[in-house]
Amino acid sequence: MDVPVIALALGALLLVVVAGLLLRGLRRRPSRARGRIDALPSTTPVRLTTHARERMAQRGVLERDVALVARAPHRVEVDAEEGSVRLERDLDGDVLKVWVVAPWPPAAEVVVKSTAWQRVAIGRIPRHAIGAVVGPRGVTIQALERSTGARIAIDRSTGVVRATAGDRRTAEDALRQVESVARRG
Repeated sequence: MDVPVIALALGALLLVVVAGLLLRGLRRRPSRARGRIDALPSTTPVRLTTHARERMAQRGVLERDVALVARAPHRVEVDAEEGSVRLERDLDGDVLKVWVVAPWPPAAEVVVKSTAWQRVAIGRIPRHAIGAVVGPRGVTIQALERSTGARIAIDRSTGVVRATAGDRRTAEDALRQVESVARRG
């Protein structure tokens, strides 16, 4: 084989590898809506699937809150692989997540697939104790997240701790454990 043919073959192979990596990355990461999120007209119908009604009953989600999130979300995240869109809105210190059928915005009606609360507990620890709570390479905070089932975020500049979970008790327990580690550290 001569050099131009080998170079052409290597170039084609490189193009296939790069295209594959790009496609894989697009499939794994849901795309985020960018910019301003416009509210839907109040006349846009919101239809609840049977599954959504079941989840709402289990999780104490009100139909009026679902309609509010569907018509005026604070955040929108598209998951093309699942054919759905997750809408989020901050309500009374917590976050209500509502999954709807894609595309977003909808052409005629919003079809709700499921709902979930993300409960939030917020506290503050002294800035000098943040290192003890985080631990070397994040080991301590990761152990706290595993043991409580909550996600824990600490603002290093202010010491504000934000624990989030599917239920209030889990979020508050995680916050108490963080505060306990901070007192010892």
